[in-house]
Amino acid sequence: MKRKSGSQWSKIGPIVVAVIILLLALASPAFAQGGDTLGVGLSLGAICLIVIPIVAVYVWMILWIRKDAAQRGQSGCMPIALVLIFGPIGLVIWLLMRPKDQV
Repeated sequence: MKRKSGSQWSKIGPIVVAVIILLLALASPAFAQGGDTLGVGLSLGAICLIVIPIVAVYVWMILWIRKDAAQRGQSGCMPIALVLIFGPIGLVIWLLMRPKDQV
């Protein structure tokens, strides 16, 4: 019996919102102290443009690998560890060494 799950974006959305809230919380002391608000704002924007897509790609890779491993009858622990340690190279390693038969 195949288990139905929601959209992957519905799983990633709360993580992205949490990262944005965390970044805003980290920047708020500089605003409260009357620091260089333009510099803090530009830094925060640059961090958001860099960090959020990277986190989203990592979460997508982990969700896809878990689903792919389950379809092939494998545990998702080892391939997820590969992605967490090696990043996109871990995804390539999984694609090369995964079982060929698909359930």
